[in-house]
Amino acid sequence: MPQSLTQHGTPAGEKAEKFLRLLTESLGMSGIEIRLWDGTSWRTSHEGIPKITLIFHDPYAVRRMFLQPSSLSFGEGYINGAFDVEGDMNELFALADDLTFFKPSLYQKSRYLHYLLAIPQEQQSEEDGWNPSDFTSGPGSSDRIQKAINFHYDLPIEFWRPWLDQSMTYSCAYFRSPEASLDTAQADKLDYICRKLDLRSGERFLDMGCGWGSLVIHAAKQYGVQALGVTLSPKQAEFAQTRIRQLGLQEKAHVKILDFLDMNDEGSFDKIASVGAIEHVPEAQLLDYFSRANALLKPNGVFFNQGITRNPTRPMRPGREFLDKFVFPDHHLATIGETLSAAEQAGMEVRDVENLREHYVSTLNHWRYRLESHQSIIEQVTSPKTYRIFKLYLAGTAYEMLKGRVHVHQSLFMKPGAALSAAPKTREAWYVDVSRQNRPLKTST
Repeated sequence: MPQSLTQHGTPAGEKAEKFLRLLTESLGMSGIEIRLWDGTSWRTSHEGIPKITLIFHDPYAVRRMFLQPSSLSFGEGYINGAFDVEGDMNELFALADDLTFFKPSLYQKSRYLHYLLAIPQEQQSEEDGWNPSDFTSGPGSSDRIQKAINFHYDLPIEFWRPWLDQSMTYSCAYFRSPEASLDTAQADKLDYICRKLDLRSGERFLDMGCGWGSLVIHAAKQYGVQALGVTLSPKQAEFAQTRIRQLGLQEKAHVKILDFLDMNDEGSFDKIASVGAIEHVPEAQLLDYFSRANALLKPNGVFFNQGITRNPTRPMRPGREFLDKFVFPDHHLATIGETLSAAEQAGMEVRDVENLREHYVSTLNHWRYRLESHQSIIEQVTSPKTYRIFKLYLAGTAYEMLKGRVHVHQSLFMKPGAALSAAPKTREAWYVDVSRQNRPLKTST
């Protein structure tokens, strides 16, 4: 950027500063410091250390961010380096709530626009991120689903390894105690899923959307099942197959590049799990998702589903979404009611539902701490912008969980069969810390 554009006293800088002072005054913000491109700074209150400092590097970004405020306009400002944050990131998202839900009067709007429109519109560089206009097919087509998955998951393994746990599990962990490490909590989560499914040696087990293979490997190694994992990410499949070979589990575990909605030739399964995959299923295909799982199950088979859900009583921020463009293209969050309804319409029986919202807050905080601790490595293998995207996404999702706008639910379903249900009568076996390795198949009575 030319130096003259950022000097104190330029028309753009003066208008941007006046807008920011007016906005902070209108919202009655407290505990915030604003620091500008020319060194000018002020606090919205003078008691103690500010809770958060917003550092604006570019007066032109003020127009881009606030003319049509949304999670996307603020997110783009942050990841492109137009502004930085010092202090508690939760305060940043609280401010974003205040701004996006703020309903100014006509007089206030006219004053805001007077200053914002007086800031020249800077020439934009070519946009990156996910652009729906690049596709001739709409959401739900096989090609578009494949590319949306690859957009997020096919970053180099060296990017993921520093901030995920040693098993490379990329979903909500299960903290049996607040002091548990991320490695312990993810191992406990994998075993918790296996206990909920009541996996037994010799059963056929399918992981729909298996990631880097952690659940497939755990189920095959610890419970003796014949495990198949499917993913649309070639890099995930390659990594999972390498781990399976290294552990000598080729006879019990396998991972394929395959869309589970297209599965027809893999036979039937005693147990199926889907962890973090339902968010990638288009809204119009939610019933197809459960119908496919139901069709793949044997009678009395069990389906475990874990996914992020939307709270219908707490509105999401209006406007275009940062996550859609830079993190999870075409993602859809159903409510837990919609999820259970779709499963029942597909012919499944609901057996159990559990909300792990607080566990996901802890997981996200672990991930972000580890991501920040390895900033230089992550920026080297990807880019500073990618680091900022993931830092903002992890912090923002944790905030949404804290606010209760989104949850993460584990749901357990059964495909009705002619025989009596083999489901456990209590949840006791899910919580006791006993060895369940290679449990034999149940015999019919």
